[in-house]
Amino acid sequence: MLKNNHIKMCIGIVLFLIANCFPFKDTCWANEAWLEMEKLTAFDGAENDWFGCPVASGWDDVIVGVYKDDDAGDNSGSAYIFNWNGATWSLQNKVTASDAAAGDYFGFSVSIDLDYAIIGAPYEDAKGDASGSAYIFKRTGSSWSQQAKLTAADGAALDWFGYSVAICGEYAVVGALFGDGNENGSGAAYIFKRNGTSWSQQAKLSASDGEDGDQFGCSVAWDGDYIVIGARYDNDNGNHSGSAYVFKQDATGWAEQQKLLASDGAANDEFGFSVSISAKYAIVGTTKGDGNEVDSGAAYIFERDCTNWMQRSKVTASDGVANDWFGRAVSISGIYTVVGAWSNDANGADSGSAYIFERDRKGWFERSKLVASDSAAGDYLGYAVSIGNNFLVCGAMGDDDVASAAGAVYVFEKTLCPVADLSGNCYADFYDLAIFADDWLQDGITCQSGYADCDNVNANGCETNVYSDVDNCGACGNICSLPNAQEACVGGNCVISSCDFGFVDCDGWSTNGCEVNLNDGGGTCATAEDIGGVCGDENICRTGPSRSGRGEKWYKLDVWECETGPGFPSVDPSYDLYVDVQLQSPTGMNYDLYLYEPCGNLIDSSTNGVGQLDQVSYNWSDISYLDMSKVFYIEVRYASGSSCENWDLDTYGGCTP
Repeated sequence: MLKNNHIKMCIGIVLFLIANCFPFKDTCWANEAWLEMEKLTAFDGAENDWFGCPVASGWDDVIVGVYKDDDAGDNSGSAYIFNWNGATWSLQNKVTASDAAAGDYFGFSVSIDLDYAIIGAPYEDAKGDASGSAYIFKRTGSSWSQQAKLTAADGAALDWFGYSVAICGEYAVVGALFGDGNENGSGAAYIFKRNGTSWSQQAKLSASDGEDGDQFGCSVAWDGDYIVIGARYDNDNGNHSGSAYVFKQDATGWAEQQKLLASDGAANDEFGFSVSISAKYAIVGTTKGDGNEVDSGAAYIFERDCTNWMQRSKVTASDGVANDWFGRAVSISGIYTVVGAWSNDANGADSGSAYIFERDRKGWFERSKLVASDSAAGDYLGYAVSIGNNFLVCGAMGDDDVASAAGAVYVFEKTLCPVADLSGNCYADFYDLAIFADDWLQDGITCQSGYADCDNVNANGCETNVYSDVDNCGACGNICSLPNAQEACVGGNCVISSCDFGFVDCDGWSTNGCEVNLNDGGGTCATAEDIGGVCGDENICRTGPSRSGRGEKWYKLDVWECETGPGFPSVDPSYDLYVDVQLQSPTGMNYDLYLYEPCGNLIDSSTNGVGQLDQVSYNWSDISYLDMSKVFYIEVRYASGSSCENWDLDTYGGCTP
């Protein structure tokens, strides 16, 4: 028997080496894992700085808030911005407020999007003691400089404006924990928009049913036309049970779309303590919700169906225990979400951890638990979390490497491990060989690389090709489900085979599918964006407003008589009026152009085809002593093609055909 086992082991080892491609080839990598990539610290860190208390990630950037930094006085605060250069993470700048002062808590909240970052300072005194402010920084080359300081138009002492922040494109939102919303002190959030180098307040948001002490604005998140705002002390499901609100932007501004509550919400859950949003999914954290144990924490994932947000899943830590604070920090992107549990005792009391959850066709499941390689008691890993481009960051504000509680941030990268990795360390080594040999001696099935026994039927062997099967991609049961796309499994990875009609993949990231909808209708003429106007008298050809974009859009254009406007006191009927609109479709794309006057009455259209210039126009006679100005509606309609390039729209007045 021993001899036979030795023979079997020798044969098994040879087959293992052959089947698992030693030395490794690219096709041998199929199992997904999140591995610790780098540890970031402050070059000038000091005791109790709490570097990593807030963190945020962009495409290739990480911003870390350090609100207890003392450069300009006790707790004046700072922030550090790191950039991925393709090989490593490097510090681009340490930034502070131009008017920094002790006790400002600059860096209490942070957010970054491409070349812009926003940093909250809720204890700053611009409009009274702890009224709060937020600062915009812009990157030029590799250097960051302050562009603007934001305050609430109606700011007052103790508002804590800047408690939470988010930035998205040319917009930013700032939460004021104790601002006057629906009631005094119920909380508020403020929308700012960038125009050139200036930022101005566009709107103030508050909960329609807000009450004093709700702390609406304790957390904010922004993606596209949607903002989610937490109100952790709302009392709908009991005292301090919490809630969150979804606001949507349309042509008229921002409006509350829905209030979110946990299906099993209870008193003191603090649902809404943290929020995050990605496309049609939002996650809301609750630090004291009942998960694996009472008060272990939980997070709730909602999905948007047209205008309704429905709870799809409640996620909890598989090994959670009471007071882990699972849900204190959340972040979602594509099919992944990360939840921090800063008080989890993975490597000692309050060492902390974070959990990765992944979405498939059956829902959300726990993918892995993240623990720092050098974590220790009191590190608080997971106090802050954020997902970037195939990486995520976890703050550990209590880390002691630089100084006691100076803090650190860990970067984890999504990685494909070799299929020969049986031990889970993402290496193919002796430990995997030992596991393989043991399985072989126990007469279990060992599959050739790229195949698996997914039906658990020995008679048909390893029947599934996990390199190409979309229902078992990379591993049994791993179903490829990419939004708005036809999926394929290539080398054990779910990839986009093609996009659904009207959708396109512009970020190059398969996990969130074809994320841009080119065929969403763009609204109606009733919700058209007002882009201003142009003089229409035929004596001079004038350039009017222009726009550039992708997808479907509606615009409102005023065309007036020049002589009726300022500087033209006389009424001269000798000139007819003309309006001309031109649309240039990008290469490979076909957008059509329609002109209406008034709303709903089509007067001209152009459908010239792929990559062509479409043109619509209209002329009308002037009548003496009457104002013949007109309002036109312009529709850009998607016809065909798949490209991320923008179309260009130009308007003209007074240009005769």
